[in-house]
Amino acid sequence: GGGLVVGQNVSLPCIVAEKHEVNINQIEWDVKIKDNRERLVVFSPQYRPHYFEPVYLELVNRTNSTILRGSILHLYNVTKKDSGTYFCYITTFPYGSYQNSTVVQVTGKNTTVTVTLFLCISLSLTVYSTIKVTSYQ
Repeated sequence: GGGLVVGQNVSLPCIVAEKHEVNINQIEWDVKIKDNRERLVVFSPQYRPHYFEPVYLELVNRTNSTILRGSILHLYNVTKKDSGTYFCYITTFPYGSYQNSTVVQVTGKNTTVTVTLFLCISLSLTVYSTIKVTSYQ
């Protein structure tokens, strides 16, 4: 038992494809670990990110623009206790809200990550979710 510190950082992007002109009103990240669901961070463009847990939210803008496209959730020094399903919610105008999820499985000395490369959430909007794992041995 217990959370073994594997010393790895995990980045979970949730970004609207560049070709879509949408206004993002809110971004939220949650995690579901076993049957327990926790809010991690909520961001609205009028305010700074509100953190509920020790994670870091990196905001992503359109190329050469200040228009928000999405975010990358950074988890530092993951342990086995960080294993779970991570949910990204993006509320947009005028298309409404969308979600995407990624499974993070932390085991022993290695972190294996199952990732949904992209999820087509409607004909008008695609959220790309790719993953980068940085290992410090």
